[in-house]
Order: sequence, then C-alpha cells, then structure tokens
Amino acid sequence: PVGPVLRGLLDRRTYPRWLRDQADRLREAAPAQDPDAIPLGWGPPVRMAPWATHRAASLVADLLEEHAATARPLAAERGQHQTLHRLRAASGLYRQLRQEFDQPWLAFPFLDDRVVEACLAVRTHERGTPFAYKPLLAEAAHGVVPAELLGRRTKGSTDSDFYAGLREQRAALGRLVDHSLLAETGLLDVPALRAALHVPLPRTSAALEDALAVEHWLRHGRLTAPAPVRSGPPTRSA
Repeated sequence: PVGPVLRGLLDRRTYPRWLRDQADRLREAAPAQDPDAIPLGWGPPVRMAPWATHRAASLVADLLEEHAATARPLAAERGQHQTLHRLRAASGLYRQLRQEFDQPWLAFPFLDDRVVEACLAVRTHERGTPFAYKPLLAEAAHGVVPAELLGRRTKGSTDSDFYAGLREQRAALGRLVDHSLLAETGLLDVPALRAALHVPLPRTSAALEDALAVEHWLRHGRLTAPAPVRSGPPTRSA
C-alpha cells in the first residue's frame, strides 16, 4: 500500500519520541498494530498479549517512558538500528541458553564477531528482498548447500511440536492458569489466557509460550534441570 509506505518514509520522529508514543498507545489501549503497517520506523509497534491487564500495560508504558529519558539509537539509520536491536535481543536469549546448557556441542556460529561484522558491512537495503529468503546466507553457502535449498522462498516451522504439546497438556496447563501467580499480581487476565489455550492455531503462540513458562518458573524456580557437566581432565580406563 502506497499510503502506509509514504507515512513511514515521512516519519521524522526521534527514537526517544517514538518510545514515548509507544507508551502512550499502551496507556490508551490503542490497537496493537495496523494490519497495513510498514516496518519503516525504529521498531515494530509495542503490543501486549491479549491476556495482559491494564495494569501490566501501564507498567510497561512506565518502563518505556523511563527508558526514553536516556535512550539513544543504536544507529542513525532506522533500518540499521532495527538490525542491531534484533541482534542484541537474539544474543541475550542465546547467552541464557549458553549459561543453562553449557556443553561443548553448543555453538552459535552466526553470532561470531566476524560473521556479524560481515553482515553489517552490507548495505541495509541489500540484506533482504521479498524475492529471496535470507539472501546473505544463501550467497555465503553457495557451492556448499544444495541449490534447491538455497532457492527456497519459505521458512520451515517447528510449531507442530508446540501445538502437539498444547493439545496433550491442555488440562494441566488449564490448572496452572487457574491458579496463576501472575494473575495474583494483577498482571494477567485468567479467562483470556485460558481461552487462548483452546484456540486451534493461536496467532500469539510465542507470547502464550512465554506466559506459561513464566508461570512455571514462578512456581518451580527454574524451567529445566541442566545436564551435569564433568569437570577436570578425562580419566583413562585401564
């Protein structure tokens, strides 16, 4: 659509102003995202899960306001800022995985410094295209990965495991939600979250998984028990 593209290109808000506008949208319970929105700003519109209460939205808005007071963009160009922001978010997640499952086989080569620097050296508008899937990765893997895989335009999904687990554990998850500790703090609406458990293909599956994981963590202190790591040099058998 031409209109949303033009509005995005003409948007001259600073990063702090954009953060404050996101806070205002949360306080006003404005629609989470325009279906015709074009991602040309400092980031995607901040949105809350359907089961988040007004109190939860207000607290997030307060944090955005507080951050806006000292926030500086990661780059002058909005596209580059978005890339660096996503990179930071991903690296933070994988750092937690590394701390939880510190095993020799666990590696994240796409986050190596040289790989990241090579990708950032490519001009922003050349890193992606609607006509190819992950063009930089395809170019780097040319001659190594079969051409039919590099030419694909779709992305594989692992959601089937999530949906199967949700279906099999729906009763247990319902009991967890009915006694929600998040609800006791006023952050979560139990009927809304319970309803999400019964949606055949929830569009908010990532947010649903996060909410259930937090509930589990609040009750049990950790999500998983990491495998023991043997310390010291290996012993030689006789």
